[in-house]
Amino acid sequence: MPEDVKFYRPATMMLDVTERCPNECGHCGYECGPYGKSLGKPVITELMKDAGEEGIQLLAISGGDPFCSRNVYHAVREAKSNGIKTYSIMTSGFFGKTKSSARRVLKRLKEAGYSTEKVEVRKAFGKTNKVGAHFQLSIDDFHKEFVSYESVFNVIDAYCDTFGSTEGLAIDFSYLKNKSEGMGKMLTKIPVRENERGRYFFQFSRGEIELIFSPMVYAGRARKIDKSEFKTWPVRKVLKDCRKKMPSCIGSISDHNIITIRGDGSAYPCCSLFYKEIPRLKLGNVNEESLHEIIERANGDPLLNFMMVKNTALIFNKVGKTMLERYEGYLDRGITHDCEICKDVLTDETVLAELEGKAVKRLPKVKKWQKEIYPDIYPTA
Repeated sequence: MPEDVKFYRPATMMLDVTERCPNECGHCGYECGPYGKSLGKPVITELMKDAGEEGIQLLAISGGDPFCSRNVYHAVREAKSNGIKTYSIMTSGFFGKTKSSARRVLKRLKEAGYSTEKVEVRKAFGKTNKVGAHFQLSIDDFHKEFVSYESVFNVIDAYCDTFGSTEGLAIDFSYLKNKSEGMGKMLTKIPVRENERGRYFFQFSRGEIELIFSPMVYAGRARKIDKSEFKTWPVRKVLKDCRKKMPSCIGSISDHNIITIRGDGSAYPCCSLFYKEIPRLKLGNVNEESLHEIIERANGDPLLNFMMVKNTALIFNKVGKTMLERYEGYLDRGITHDCEICKDVLTDETVLAELEGKAVKRLPKVKKWQKEIYPDIYPTA
């Protein structure tokens, strides 16, 4: 394979346009609040231009709450002008205090170019897939302290008025071990349908809305909550389950790799809630250098490229003996997400040094795997 071929080639960008959020939810893994940094228009303009040139196909926008910054519309507009589909936006729906305020925000979002229309994107192994849109409202016992259900329903109505249906709309419930009082109240008020794949849908008068249940992650501000309240799994079970998942740890192998840009401009190859605790994964900052430079440097990182074809379990296997020697009873430790294992591995200097060495030795084989996985990037002669 030619040396100049990039085998860290993000196809999806996760973009936090701002760290600001009007809410200070007690479970927030990012510890967001009314104050925080935001990406400026010039940075977003250059970032989307570079992203289009790098072959990035999809944009997922979050925060903070993205609607705390007017630059969310600029990001959607610039993405579209550079051939990038904004396929996901996550918000608390705080702007739905009145029906008119909700309609105003969503009308402006549509005018910026956000659409539920599906587009074709490339996948691994030379395949393609059609991707629509995913407008996700976060609702739980912590959010409801700041955002009423009435505001959420106003946003739902405004979404239907603006985009014509509930297509692409979803509600995310984060919950602790004993589920959620707020979830229970909503489920008793609104009929729910479960399909053959085990997915749930609210039966609203204007259409179905997918209901996503997300166990809370023990990160950020959520660490102020007693960990016994969280739904946890033993490390050994998480590792076993990971072996059945996608082969790539950093992003989904189905859409190649991802790159996450935080509200302060810092770039990471994943969307982990533990990113502040893992300096090894920081790729750079778009306020200081171009996306081209960041991706180019990432391509020369043996550890990063090793992780792209290894899930959490396979990475752990490479240093498992050392981890078990250094952390007694580690396999029986209760965790809330497999990212916790990655954090433990990449923040222990001894373990990290061992993994770095093995990544260098495995680099030739990793390149071979990448060529097999992405034939559209590495065509055979």
